[in-house]
Amino acid sequence: MTNKEKDIVNFCSVPRTTKEILDRIGVSMHSKNRERYITSLVAAGYLQMTNPDNPTASNQKYKKVTTK
Repeated sequence: MTNKEKDIVNFCSVPRTTKEILDRIGVSMHSKNRERYITSLVAAGYLQMTNPDNPTASNQKYKKVTTK
């Protein structure tokens, strides 16, 4: 896991939008960046969607997965 990915996961201890996450790491709001940084972390189980039934929802946010 890269430092950027660790920063994203820690930043998402509170639910965050795609724009907030990409602004935090200093990259443009582009689908490639969303896939590289956010979608990959969701697939790896580090982040979860707040609205998983509708992945393309305009109000979609991502939060850190808390282990029980």
